[in-house]
Amino acid sequence: ASGNYLIAQIPIGGSSTEFYTVEARRAAGYDEGIPGDAIVIHRVDTTRRDRLAQVVDPDGNGDPNDDGAMWTPGETFSDPASGITVSVGAASATSFEVTIGCATCPFPDLIETVVSNPPLAAVPGAAFRVRDTVRNQGTASAAASTTRYYLSLDRLRDPGDRLLVGSRILPALGPGEESTDSVIVGIPRDVPRGTYLLLACADDLGGVAEGNEINNCRASEKAVSVRAADLVTTAVSNPPARATRGDAFTVTDTVRNRGSSPVGASVTRYYLSLDRSRNSGDRLLAGSRPVRGLAPGTQSTGRVVLTIPSTVPVGTYFLLACADDTGKVAEVDERNNCRASAAAVRVR
Repeated sequence: ASGNYLIAQIPIGGSSTEFYTVEARRAAGYDEGIPGDAIVIHRVDTTRRDRLAQVVDPDGNGDPNDDGAMWTPGETFSDPASGITVSVGAASATSFEVTIGCATCPFPDLIETVVSNPPLAAVPGAAFRVRDTVRNQGTASAAASTTRYYLSLDRLRDPGDRLLVGSRILPALGPGEESTDSVIVGIPRDVPRGTYLLLACADDLGGVAEGNEINNCRASEKAVSVRAADLVTTAVSNPPARATRGDAFTVTDTVRNRGSSPVGASVTRYYLSLDRSRNSGDRLLAGSRPVRGLAPGTQSTGRVVLTIPSTVPVGTYFLLACADDTGKVAEVDERNNCRASAAAVRVR
């Protein structure tokens, strides 16, 4: 009922005529004569002339209706010759939890056969493209699944790995079929600096029951060095003491990369602020300064002519210079890009 399993059928040695059935039976209705609620296992051979289904009753007393035929929580049936086990777990008023093992049963088995290398260097928050191939090397079809990606200090999937942003949805794969595609993944901003391998992990959400659940991941051959960029404005000149809306003036400022990784080109923009802090009430000035790419520990100093918009209200303002104000650079700290002038300007 409601989409739950009512019976399990376990082929014996891959046979189409011999199998076990596993059922949950309650001492009610048609089954009111059984000793109690339990799992009942039958061994079925459809080639027999009579008694095709025989109750598995390990006590061997010839009575399939006694306690010996009841499999209850904590008990496990095992057929070593066929590699089959049936372990009974928790029970409720309406169901049993049963774990079935079958070494010879047809199961899908999803593995990663190829995964591309990450970039040699990246910063937290950066994105890059991954290409990988998933193959179903099992003997049964696999339903649609999800591949996810991690940064790992070693080649093994463990709790310390860092999940990347982005995943790949795979279609159903028959035995021997494979899926190859690419996806853009992102490095979370809280990933510590370090050198990581890229892991691609097939069926990472566990939606496919596989014959082997520990062979889903594959590591890249090369590693990525995650380093932190951090652009800050270390100096900004003062605006004129007084100005009129529409006036232009020259500003000199310095932007420094105090992070541990190089950064590409960026843009510094300028604001009038009532309180030295960058917020939504600040007034953007006309004019900006392009800043070249900076290696770790290097800086750029330049001058730019700014114009006060005619819409700026009359008041006293500090000048803010904000590095990477268009957000082109992924930084370890995005909140320290601005610096306020020491003196203020009176706008009339």
